Amino acid sequence: MKVFVTGASGLLGQKLLLELLNSGYEVIGTYNRHLIPIEHDKLVKMKLDLTDRIKLEDLILKIQPNVIVHAAAYTNVDG
Repeated sequence: MKVFVTGASGLLGQKLLLELLNSGYEVIGTYNRHLIPIEHDKLVKMKLDLTDRIKLEDLILKIQPNVIVHAAAYTNVDG
């Protein structure tokens, strides 16, 4: 099973990646500003700006995940 995770470099995203990878899933993790600090043979890391709808749609159509988990967040509270 192929799982697509947005926000994979964040706290929630990293914990989720580890659980999915340890359970044997193939995972595509996206990040925007901060690299994903996890290395695994079943993890594909991709830089993606989620506000770019065209690139997001193209990526989803290309990888055809079985599941999408949206773990990205805007963390600038003052923003």
